Amino acid sequence: MHVRRLFSFHPPSASPALAVAALSAVLGVAACGPGRVVVLEPPVNAQEVVSRLEARERLAVPLRVVFDWEMSEQGVRVDGRGSARMEPPFKARLDLFLGNNEPAGSASAIDDDLRIPTELPPQVLPPANLLWSALGVFKPGLGTALLGAERVDGGVHLSYGLPGGETAVYRLVDGRIVRVEVMREGSVVQRLTLQRDDLQVPVEATYRDLVEVRELKLVRESVAQTEPFPPDIWTP
Repeated sequence: MHVRRLFSFHPPSASPALAVAALSAVLGVAACGPGRVVVLEPPVNAQEVVSRLEARERLAVPLRVVFDWEMSEQGVRVDGRGSARMEPPFKARLDLFLGNNEPAGSASAIDDDLRIPTELPPQVLPPANLLWSALGVFKPGLGTALLGAERVDGGVHLSYGLPGGETAVYRLVDGRIVRVEVMREGSVVQRLTLQRDDLQVPVEATYRDLVEVRELKLVRESVAQTEPFPPDIWTP
């Protein structure tokens, strides 16, 4: 007996994009076993992260900051008070005083140029890119190359190649920098950790040179908007 097929069904062809999405979803669910649903997140757009960070962590008005500072190196500890005067887009001056109000030194940062007079040892302060982050301003510096961004432990890691061959990795939580690590040949050689609140300047900034075993901590006391500063203060 011959049976004729009276009806036939041809499923519509899916677009390549839908096919890839469906296959990815199936593989993701299969990898985690039955009963679990996997949410596949899109890759991080590094340039979008940079654009948002530049808009959020930029200096918009002149600021005067008062802070306590503490430096330790090879068992020696020095501390005191300090102030920072900051002006858009990238001007900052730091003045450090000892506990008896005796001046301990001063320095200024103009864009990527860190100017440190001879009375203040240059190794006391972090390099310009880390100093700007310590003051709440994102400035990776000239000659750096954006390498990419990825999600890590609930935050985003933004990586830059530095002119000297090192890599700077910025850790962002809720869109703000909370840590910067400078890597050389796979090892961390410098680290900056920040404690943040709603103000631009971090509550606390701790810079560590892991090679020279040196630490500088800045603890913010106050921050206030002010009028523009005289131009001669940028040359300490």
